[in-house]
Amino acid sequence: MGRIAAVLAPMMVSFPLFALADGGFRLMTGALMSGQEIRATLSDAKLLYLITSTGEENGIWQMFRTDGQTLYVSGEGGGGQSWGSWFVQGDQYCSTWPPSTHATCYGVTRSDDLVEFRGAQGDTYLGRLK
Repeated sequence: MGRIAAVLAPMMVSFPLFALADGGFRLMTGALMSGQEIRATLSDAKLLYLITSTGEENGIWQMFRTDGQTLYVSGEGGGGQSWGSWFVQGDQYCSTWPPSTHATCYGVTRSDDLVEFRGAQGDTYLGRLK
């Protein structure tokens, strides 16, 4: 299971497909991003993850470096830090987190500064670009 899924799944089970936009909740619609769009959006970006039911930041964030490294930080004061790798495969965002070499991949949609990751099993994670 990917780092995103392992940490955020318990918080997002109740509202897996809703996003905060225009002051309210709605399903994120729109086409999945192409691989080129995903790369352009995430390269050298910081994403603050949101609690989908409230749209509030949950203290978890991720930095995506252009060299393929990603830093995932959770907990007060950044206590839980983990370095992994990210890449684009076809039209999906994929990541691996040591010691595993298994990649977990997601389709990605974007609405303004909101980015949503959609897994093959219906798992969905929402973040705001900073």
